[in-house]
Amino acid sequence: MISISETKRRQLEVEGFNPEQTAAVLSEESLIVISAGAGSGKTRVLTERYVYICERRLQSLLNGQDDPLSADVEQMVAITFTKKAAREMRERIRKTLEKKKKEALQTFSGNERIVADRFWSDQLEGLGNAVITTFHSFCQKLIQDYSLEAKVLPTFSILDEVESKLLQADILDSMFDEEVWYKDWQPIYSFFNEHTLKKSIQEIYGQLRELDEAVDPVDFFNQAKIVDELIQLELTEKHRKLKDFYKDAQNYIAPLQELLEEYSKKKTSSNTPAHIHRIMNYLLSLPDSMEPQLENFQEIEKVMPTLAGAWKKSAPALYDLVKYGFGPLKEFWKENPGLRDHTLEDLKMIVRIFGQMMQEFHVRYELVKRERAVMDFSDLQRRAVAVLANEKVGQDCRRKFKHFMIDEFQDTNALQMNMLKRIGPEFQFIVGDGKQAIYRFRGGDVSLMKDYVHLAKASGSDSSFIDMSSNYRTCKGIIDFVNLSFSSIMGTQETEVPYQIHYSPLVAARDSEQEQEVRVELLQTVLADDTTVNEYEALVSRMMDMMEEKQPEVQINGQWTAPEWKNMAILIPSRTQLMQLEMALQNRNIPFVVYGGVGFFEKQEVMDYLAFLSWLNRPWEALYIMAILRGPLFGLSMNDFLEMNEHRTDMELSDFLYKGYFRDAGLSSKLRGKLEEFYLLFEKWIPYVSHTSVKETLLHWFEESGLKITCLLQSNSLQRIRNVEKLIHILADLKAHSLDHMLKQVKRLIELSEKEGEAEVELDEGNVVHIMTVHASKGLEFPIVFVPNLGKNLQSDRGSLRFHKQHRLLVKYNKDHELRPHEENTFCTPMFAEINKELKNQALEESKRLFYVAATRARDYLVFSSLHKEKEDSDETDKTWYQMLMTAIDEVPGLGDKVRICTNERNEKKADVLVLDYAGPTLRIGRELSLTFSVSEVMDFINDPTAYYYKHVLKLDTVEWEGELHSFAMEKEPQAWSSAELGSIVHRACELLDQGWSRGIALQEALSRLEDAENSYLYIAQVERFMNDYQSIDQGFLGVPMENEWSFTYHYHGIHVVGTIDKVVRRESGIHLIDIKTNQTINRDQLVQRYLPQLYLYKLAYEQVKGASVAGLSLFFLRDRENGLVEIPFDPNYEQFVIFTLERMAELKRKNANRSEYTKL
Repeated sequence: MISISETKRRQLEVEGFNPEQTAAVLSEESLIVISAGAGSGKTRVLTERYVYICERRLQSLLNGQDDPLSADVEQMVAITFTKKAAREMRERIRKTLEKKKKEALQTFSGNERIVADRFWSDQLEGLGNAVITTFHSFCQKLIQDYSLEAKVLPTFSILDEVESKLLQADILDSMFDEEVWYKDWQPIYSFFNEHTLKKSIQEIYGQLRELDEAVDPVDFFNQAKIVDELIQLELTEKHRKLKDFYKDAQNYIAPLQELLEEYSKKKTSSNTPAHIHRIMNYLLSLPDSMEPQLENFQEIEKVMPTLAGAWKKSAPALYDLVKYGFGPLKEFWKENPGLRDHTLEDLKMIVRIFGQMMQEFHVRYELVKRERAVMDFSDLQRRAVAVLANEKVGQDCRRKFKHFMIDEFQDTNALQMNMLKRIGPEFQFIVGDGKQAIYRFRGGDVSLMKDYVHLAKASGSDSSFIDMSSNYRTCKGIIDFVNLSFSSIMGTQETEVPYQIHYSPLVAARDSEQEQEVRVELLQTVLADDTTVNEYEALVSRMMDMMEEKQPEVQINGQWTAPEWKNMAILIPSRTQLMQLEMALQNRNIPFVVYGGVGFFEKQEVMDYLAFLSWLNRPWEALYIMAILRGPLFGLSMNDFLEMNEHRTDMELSDFLYKGYFRDAGLSSKLRGKLEEFYLLFEKWIPYVSHTSVKETLLHWFEESGLKITCLLQSNSLQRIRNVEKLIHILADLKAHSLDHMLKQVKRLIELSEKEGEAEVELDEGNVVHIMTVHASKGLEFPIVFVPNLGKNLQSDRGSLRFHKQHRLLVKYNKDHELRPHEENTFCTPMFAEINKELKNQALEESKRLFYVAATRARDYLVFSSLHKEKEDSDETDKTWYQMLMTAIDEVPGLGDKVRICTNERNEKKADVLVLDYAGPTLRIGRELSLTFSVSEVMDFINDPTAYYYKHVLKLDTVEWEGELHSFAMEKEPQAWSSAELGSIVHRACELLDQGWSRGIALQEALSRLEDAENSYLYIAQVERFMNDYQSIDQGFLGVPMENEWSFTYHYHGIHVVGTIDKVVRRESGIHLIDIKTNQTINRDQLVQRYLPQLYLYKLAYEQVKGASVAGLSLFFLRDRENGLVEIPFDPNYEQFVIFTLERMAELKRKNANRSEYTKL
């Protein structure tokens, strides 16, 4: 009789399962670890394995024999990474079980047929309660099932990630607002500001709670333990590095001796022989069994010469010894110079206070969660692990759950691993791919997958390792490219480094002749003097080529066909340049949808709805009135607002509108009609009425207000409506007790999650290009994939206060130089730089894996694009995807034949616009396009239109666009602090001094407004010096103060200019406007010329808003004290030039002008 496993094997072969997949389904070992490469059909294998175990159970019932492998659905746990994946797996299993039930009626007869039919019916019924879920949901079930042992109420609620962040932010705010803590923690504010401390507490607390064992924050951040252990570690590491240097140096004695002999045969004036003699004498004088001391470093430093590049050819042994032998040792000594007593005290104080902050935060957070009977995701994991320590619970779980199947195991963390070990199920089926481990920021630990692979490979164990390397997703042309390139990028040899994953090649299952063609492109944008094309223009140009040429063909349902927009996906490494990409697509009329793209809360329809809610909440505030009037419901232009301002004199805007004064104010009939509609809106909605639930109320308001209709009448209408509906879900989930509270919460939510993902849209919904991050694309596939911006440096771990599992807390801070008060020294805990390098290496390894994920999403065609930039140092480690790829192309034979490289190719055509008919109501929105510029934008435009285009139109960081302008032939030396931010801080501090604030509090308050709070230490000395200069000036020197930091909006024909005047003073001659500058005045005339537009805009704005004449304009260079005041003579012609500039800027912006139109100005 043929065994069930053999019968199953034949069935799987017939159904197209390959040998590795078949072995995975049929394996009977207690531990099975599957390395499932991209596109290897792992979900199919998991489903078939699940059902096969049920088949084994039926067989054991029929033959009356015990089968250790067999189980019912209720005895199996299947863990997936997302709820969506869990739903899909459950549905696949359900369909397969239904199929088995039908087959049983044909396969069996008599009593066996009755037993089989009943069995499969029971499995289908039990599937509803079967555990097919995520780790978090499994933890929740475990705690609820054993709530008594876990000491929790079984009715507890779950805080999702956003809710927990909001709660934590509230607690941190309340902590830092309390005077008692402010006084106790005052010393730490000398090194870190409030923003940095809050951010660090939240981040480190989250990392602490991912540890596999509970820790007490006070004990964990014990100041003596941390600092003393790190000092000892530094000493140990210094001894080790000295020992390694001496050992390695012995290998250079013979090559150096040969070099000396060569030099002795020729005449030379070089100092190289003398350097070699000195090194040789030192190395040969060392005893054989030497135990190095720290003082030996000074001896080595005296002997070693300064590195000369010429030695690479003329004296390679000397070059290698100095660069690769002594270089790392010297760098380590520089980074770890040892700590003085006062530095030790600073570090201990920082660790002590930070530990107090962590403890206070922990106590408050736990208390609030207990009061509300809620748990966050970390609580679920920790409580689950804790309850499993109960022997009875552990035994119950082992008896109840015979099989554990875990998908995406490479993304599990230590807590989840600990939970699995404590349950100790009889059978473990682990599926993952270390090459796709990209969730380190969520606690994912790829080393766990690596450990399980080693365990499964160990001989003599009841385990099995299976490498599922066949790829059924991607054509051979791409697979060949991926194998060659990532063998170089990731390496093929396994290493002892826990976070480093070696590359194992994929096998292409799609290998027809057409699928073996070159199907990978690299679009290089090489910038030159005559080149105006940017990377995204090249990318969309290639997309237009594909649509016009109907090539490359893609395979849809087994048939090769011309590509459509919906077959294309653009996978971006990060969202920083998404606006550029969107602009390039819009300029060519290419339809697209962004998933988790531009800031969700920045979507126009989302802002419009939030503006409507804000108006409902505070209908008398002018800001919200104007937002509603300017929005899609009424579409007032700035000219309309100017007309209202002319006729309402000193009356409040709310009185002018709500009391009906606008009717008799002499307004134009068109404007009066719109205001009448607004008045009716006010009468209908104020005060607002709530419905049965928050969600129903918000949906009702969306429809009844007319905002839903305005969404329908715009392009991409369905997505706009879904975005507002997603916003409504978010608002309802906030569980706010009032509309005012809700709006405060959503404001905080916007600050916490700058880039909330878009509402979910099915990928096949419309003929549009799909845009998403590489992280969001994991598990998806597309016929054509574009991966732009390969040249971007991927962000690595940063921070002045860093968590480390082994060394606990790492600290880096700046402090004033003892002898030079305007300079600062940087101090840090021992080994900070060394450990920081390790963290950077972890980030680099993960970036390689992220690159691999991006490349393996493509089915039929893969296109990379990047700005071409050579590495400055050929020995430099590859840090960008572009560098990694180019190095691989240079070094791997045959790889260049697998990729087509195109440079600066561009198609100027646009796509046909798809017009959708809509038969619903029509709504006329007579809105002219109004534009807003800041004063600094106008200055930038006048001084350099091309730089303005990169900075303000393309939204590129200065560092990025400076690299593209040929006028910047050499890179600028980076500055530690931002001049613009320094100026803002100084202005704020001086304003507070004028208001009578003490120096210390004024400084602290001004620094708290710093955008990048982690860098506040860079500014303290500079700001204090300017405050000294400001206070040394006679207060009557500038004039009698009228206004400080006066903010304005200047209106001119649909253009708004916003800015802030530093000082408005009154002198005998009249009103004077003064702008304070912190610049160095090496060339004062040049600076005055640069700031002229700013002063003239100030004059225009002040006279328009205040209706008063400005008698004088001045610049005050603070560094020069009384000598720094520069009076600016008024020139009416220059004022007209500034106004003309505004018109020109508006014209260019309204027509979406390209770079060439800016550069020719």
